[in-house]
Amino acid sequence: MKKNIFIIVILTLLLNFSVNAEWQDIKILENSTLITSSFIMNDNSIVVLSDRNSIFKSDSQHKNWTCIFKNPSNQHFTSNFSIFDTTNIVFSTFSDFDSFIYKLNCSTKDNSILRHCTANDNALTTYMDVTLDSKTKIYALGGIYNVGVGYIPVLSKFDDEKSEWIDLIINNYPNEMIMNGFISENSYCLVLRNQNNLIRIIKSDDGGETWNEKYYNSNYSGGYYLQFFRDSVGIVTGNNGFLLKTEDGGETWFDIYPDESFKDKTFSSVGVHFFDKDKILLVGKHGSTNRGVVCYSEDGGKKWEILHELEGSSLYSISVKDDKIYCFGRNGMMVKGTINDLPSSISGKLQSNNLTIYPNPSTNQTTLNLELGSACEIKIILCDILGREVKQVYEGFAEAGKFTTNINTDNLAKSTYLLKISIGSEYKVEKFVVE
Repeated sequence: MKKNIFIIVILTLLLNFSVNAEWQDIKILENSTLITSSFIMNDNSIVVLSDRNSIFKSDSQHKNWTCIFKNPSNQHFTSNFSIFDTTNIVFSTFSDFDSFIYKLNCSTKDNSILRHCTANDNALTTYMDVTLDSKTKIYALGGIYNVGVGYIPVLSKFDDEKSEWIDLIINNYPNEMIMNGFISENSYCLVLRNQNNLIRIIKSDDGGETWNEKYYNSNYSGGYYLQFFRDSVGIVTGNNGFLLKTEDGGETWFDIYPDESFKDKTFSSVGVHFFDKDKILLVGKHGSTNRGVVCYSEDGGKKWEILHELEGSSLYSISVKDDKIYCFGRNGMMVKGTINDLPSSISGKLQSNNLTIYPNPSTNQTTLNLELGSACEIKIILCDILGREVKQVYEGFAEAGKFTTNINTDNLAKSTYLLKISIGSEYKVEKFVVE
């Protein structure tokens, strides 16, 4: 009996060791904090933004890193960049005297200035985030600083037809600026803050004509990052247990800080990735020692589990492609894992030879084919390059064998899209191009 118990204990320890060993801690850049990251879809490389005023790109194996953009010494990056298409990203920089919005080709390293704002009449526009809507229209979020007055929130949109910027100044909230937001057609959800520890979430459903306050907290502890899954479910991350969620498109927000899962109340979350509306991956830091953590919830944030910890380096961003997970943070560190390292409810992937999408690129219609080993539930969603839902292609039950569905692309803008395919507990994302 004692021998059997001893064997069970040893096997349990070995199993736990093998699971934890799947996550790899890799230093990729010296003396650098890696703030934002994303895959560039055309060659499977990753782009990361560094606090060393540089943007780096990996090779396809993510082992070698090359600087593709160096910021002037007087300019500083804001906290985020956005994927524009398969090769280009857009981002903003600022100094005490001017600010820029750039478009960077990550393959050729060529960059162009989309907007240059200079201090004019003691006023300077500074952008904290650059994002895109589902039709890849560019929006810049920030504030106009007036000497003696402070910031006034501003939402700027690039008009493709007129090739000019249109500024929407939000006078309702003086001395605040927009940190980040979610843009969907004429619906805007924005996170504001000021220098007096305040966070506010506002929303407009008429293209910015009117605004309504949806959340207010005079003791600022959040507002790092706003991320939506489709148009309904979103999360705002932040410091000291600040973690907000909406399930109705930003109309109401509620706290999902995991009190029972985390005893250390200094846990701070930054980066977030949705696998679906319930399965969520977070990275941040745990405690005052800047111990990086990777956390996971499979019930929409009611309960969280720490999957991996990184001593001495906070984590800031997550990039996920197919079954690979990459997390980036302080001291040039990258934490690498796979979907198989997550709880079994999301582990597993579709085999590429069981899936075909043809034609791809498409002009008016394409066909998706799958070989199913057993009867199961299928859900296929067409998303923009940022992962936001454009339309639902299929949802329902399918019998074992060959499954086929057609995707009409007549009304889609020419762009690169993502097909999110869920089969039971299996999950895969495929790139899809409309020409």
